[in-house]
Amino acid sequence: MTIVRSILAMFLACIGMVGCNRDGIRAKPPKTVAYVDAILLEVASAPFVADDEPGPDGLQVRISFYLNDQPLPVAVTGSLEFLLYEGRISRGRLVEARPCYVWKFAPGDLERYAVRNHGLWGYGMALLWGDKAPLSDTVTLGARYQPPDAAPMYSRPVLLSIRQD
Repeated sequence: MTIVRSILAMFLACIGMVGCNRDGIRAKPPKTVAYVDAILLEVASAPFVADDEPGPDGLQVRISFYLNDQPLPVAVTGSLEFLLYEGRISRGRLVEARPCYVWKFAPGDLERYAVRNHGLWGYGMALLWGDKAPLSDTVTLGARYQPPDAAPMYSRPVLLSIRQD
């Protein structure tokens, strides 16, 4: 019976620690910064369907921003764009290549997209392309962050298959 009590006590102690902010995970979004050192773009493995029409309607993304001297993501004050390209586009060509679709988020809009996943803050968006669906089965998605009064920063591009069988 003492083993059961010990396990129960450990379980209750673990439940009590949830949300106590002992490990630095923030319950509220972090304060915003203008400049970042790194951008992490994550995309759901498959496009999603939002209506009864055949074919995908968009992508679900999550983006996080980091400073080199901080282990946790930060919030940003600049503007953000997601760039969708037909086919495969390397990181070096993101600046010169012409995207087939661009989603723009002004600085004041980003706060409402703040999400927390496993205690880490970022921004989560559904990028719908409506009637302008990509023509190819393979697309590249990149993000461009524009800090105030500085050169834009680009995420590493993500190559996706949106083939419909």
